[in-house]
Formats: sequence, C-alpha cells, structure tokens
Amino acid sequence: MSSIVGGHVNYLNPVKSGKVPLEQWGNAVVEQAKKEGLVFGVGQNTHYHGTAKGAKQAPKFQLVIPAKYR
Repeated sequence: MSSIVGGHVNYLNPVKSGKVPLEQWGNAVVEQAKKEGLVFGVGQNTHYHGTAKGAKQAPKFQLVIPAKYR
C-alpha cells in the first residue's frame, strides 16, 4: 500500500513546533508541502508533509498484523 504523502519522511505543525526546528528544517518542509498539496488539517491542527534536506527514506518493510488484532 502506498502512502498519500508519497515518499516524504517529515511532517510538522508549525503552530506546535519550536523555533529551532522551524528555522533548521520546518519552514522548508512547509513550503514544499504547499507546493505539492500535502497540507492537511484545519486552523491550529494543520500539518505539512515533506522531506527535510538531508533526510533519507527508510528501506521498504512489511508490516504483519497478527490475526487476533484484525
């Protein structure tokens, strides 16, 4: 199953984020998310999905949910 946010590995809510993360990588992720339409939520619950410079995707993996949890 593919993700609706593509291969992006970062997300943040700038309202809840600290000043340092915003300055270091968050503002770039927000701009990227706006360009790509990966903005979700409303008002103070809005969050942005993108990939910060230098971030890497995790390798592919398979998640197996035991039958008793299905």
